[in-house]
Amino acid sequence: MRKVVCSVSKRNGSQKWSGVGYLAEDNLFVPALSQNGKPYIKVIEGVKGYCASNGRDKEYSGIVTQALENVSIFNQEKDRYETIDYLEVEYRVWYKYAD
Repeated sequence: MRKVVCSVSKRNGSQKWSGVGYLAEDNLFVPALSQNGKPYIKVIEGVKGYCASNGRDKEYSGIVTQALENVSIFNQEKDRYETIDYLEVEYRVWYKYAD
């Protein structure tokens, strides 16, 4: 597990996480806070396969696509939650090794 300084945002810009994270087995682990203020760990899978070197020392960036299954989404028109079988989310990822 290697320590990194990172920035992760959804491609549409609606959420952003930044700070110190950890890179292990091609996955990026980033500490985050929920809307209720509870801490959790956000895991972005397969980061090394999507991110390339920026030409700077130990610095990488790229767009990572993550597939999610059976996601509950609130439908405002029907005023209830509905389950979506498959959803893809794209993240802009930047990280730099802190070692």
